[in-house]
Amino acid sequence: FHGLQKQPLRIPLRWSIFFVGINLAMAVQLVSERLPIELSAEEEVLHVASFAPLSRMQFKRLLAIGERVVFSDGDRITEERVVCPDLIFITSGIADMSVNGKHTSRLTRGAFPNCLAYQRAGWRDDHPVRTASHRDLFWPSAYGTVTCQGEVAAIVWRKDDLLALLDSNPEMRQRMDHMCVEAIMRRLLRNPDGANVKDYLRVISQSWADSAVRKQKLQMSVSQ
Repeated sequence: FHGLQKQPLRIPLRWSIFFVGINLAMAVQLVSERLPIELSAEEEVLHVASFAPLSRMQFKRLLAIGERVVFSDGDRITEERVVCPDLIFITSGIADMSVNGKHTSRLTRGAFPNCLAYQRAGWRDDHPVRTASHRDLFWPSAYGTVTCQGEVAAIVWRKDDLLALLDSNPEMRQRMDHMCVEAIMRRLLRNPDGANVKDYLRVISQSWADSAVRKQKLQMSVSQ
């Protein structure tokens, strides 16, 4: 309409093109989030067990930037009061956490040894220092020392890669936080005096991206 006038209305035309571009980009993003995502059998189990707050698309993108790492017996995944800029997820093996030299907890499959640093930082790095090496100086330090008891397999996400992904998808930032809170609570609820895991899952599952995962998760909790 603006371009077909005898004297084209150039400024309104430019704004119209701009808004059409924004709406088209958002539409493409919404459609892509709703397309069926194929996961391998291993990825399907991993998603339901430990990454349920994320949509399948978010989970797939997260896996794409992660690195598979195997730690040896005695390796320290984190050290107390020392910055560990990576987010780490244990896929198999056992590691013990100590604080002030005293054993506090045992970490197994499904644990995030240093997620507290990310939660304290709000899953963002807003410090004005530009170089990555200097930014790490202002990152929260690890809560405790996590030492491998035998071989430990893990997925490691580098801070800059992970935060760049979350910057491009703000909703995912909140879901990552929910995911880590669930992992912490699951570890605490393994205590015989803890609350019923199934009841807890019913509450937190209300915020999960894929409602279909809820039933699978509850069934899985019964067999564990």
